[in-house]
Amino acid sequence: MPAHSITRTAVLFLNIIIAVNSVVATGWTHEVPWHRHTIDQSSQGADGVRFGDVDGDGRLDLATGWEEGG
Repeated sequence: MPAHSITRTAVLFLNIIIAVNSVVATGWTHEVPWHRHTIDQSSQGADGVRFGDVDGDGRLDLATGWEEGG
């Protein structure tokens, strides 16, 4: 892998970490319990994760897909 690709990957990774750590939730303060309802465990994880400028703002967006297993 070329050195410039490694540098870009490292910078992108750091930007994602910073973006994730910068997310702030405001609003609903009532704690409602979330109950997991597992329907099918045969599909584990995302089908794929890709980066691209989806909304045309010049910044990379994270996109993932999934499928209904079973």
